[in-house]
Amino acid sequence: MKKHTIFIVAGEPSGDLHGANLAREIRRIQPGVVIQGVGGEKMSATGIELRHDLAKEAIMGFTEVLKKFGRIRAIFRDTVKFLEENRPDLLILIDYPGFNLRLAEQAKRLGIRTVYYICPQVWAWGKRRVGHIARLVEKVIVILDFEKSIYEGVGLSVEFVGHPLIDHIQRTPLDQDYTAEHETAGGVVLGLLPGSRPQEVRRHLPVMLRSVELLHQELPESRFLVACPNEQIDLLARRVLDKWRDRQTRRKQQSLPHVEIACGKTYEVIELSSACLVASGTATLETAYFLKPMVVIYMTSFGSWLLARSIIEVEHIAMVNIFAGKRVVPEFIQFGARPERIAAEVLDLLRNDQRRADIERDLREVKERLGRPGASERAARAVVDILERPTAGPEADLCRAVPAG
Repeated sequence: MKKHTIFIVAGEPSGDLHGANLAREIRRIQPGVVIQGVGGEKMSATGIELRHDLAKEAIMGFTEVLKKFGRIRAIFRDTVKFLEENRPDLLILIDYPGFNLRLAEQAKRLGIRTVYYICPQVWAWGKRRVGHIARLVEKVIVILDFEKSIYEGVGLSVEFVGHPLIDHIQRTPLDQDYTAEHETAGGVVLGLLPGSRPQEVRRHLPVMLRSVELLHQELPESRFLVACPNEQIDLLARRVLDKWRDRQTRRKQQSLPHVEIACGKTYEVIELSSACLVASGTATLETAYFLKPMVVIYMTSFGSWLLARSIIEVEHIAMVNIFAGKRVVPEFIQFGARPERIAAEVLDLLRNDQRRADIERDLREVKERLGRPGASERAARAVVDILERPTAGPEADLCRAVPAG
């Protein structure tokens, strides 16, 4: 009996994580399946044969893409060539729309059945693309509850499975020794989560550290923990921190804030913190899961910021606020991300008990909307169900009939 073959494509650290969890569940349900793909170290660690480490090339912003365009184009062409020569039974695309939507077009040309898992955020920047996606893929598996009606509106087969982040957090036990050590140290702990991509850290961490200077003046006993998801970000954060400390020394600051790098301890940092400074992205949902008040920061290149302003169609940028449909936590974007404003908001979050209670109530609602545990398993069962159907079936015919526009 021929083994089913799957090719998974993820181009960012979060997609790499969710791709790895999805692959594990698929193999558990159907042990004989062969899984290859393009992703990152987490997918590779599951035994997936990777063609390229695309997650390592992860970039943020529109103009930043130009700097790595040649490398990404080469990966794209090699991936298309692989699909042409090997024709997997199913192609699974995870987020990363600039790359994956174009790959879906090639898969359609080759007659390869395609599923989109963790769909592009068309509700934020391109609702007109919904029909285009419907013509290219057989099914979408969504992780945000409000996305279901968007894709059903164009007649596309949709399954809402909940956010796989819940599973990852619940499977990641806290380092009790680490948390106990910091709990006994005393003082207010504030978490800094500058992002998972190098360019995010380069832009966000300096602003966060300047905010730390102001917070230290008001809270001299406070301690600041910088959460770094991996060694690459850890090394970069240490370089940024060293430059900041050198500058503080040259200014002859008598009392320097206690700032500590925490590699691979993101959830411990959030749990220990009374409030967090968080780069916009998945980390805002992770912080919401722990019901911690936060200030959200987003900075990118000037060109990317101008382009984003022209196409983004939502009022808020933080996922927490988008989920809630209102401003639950403060957002500081681009030129608005000024240290004095950020520090003032953090102080208010710490000192205003009623505001903290209101935020915690709203974050609890956001956490509930993330769905039940088991998202990766539900997504895997949806994938296996498609694999076991001998043909794409009437749903695919319906998708092909969706009109343009």
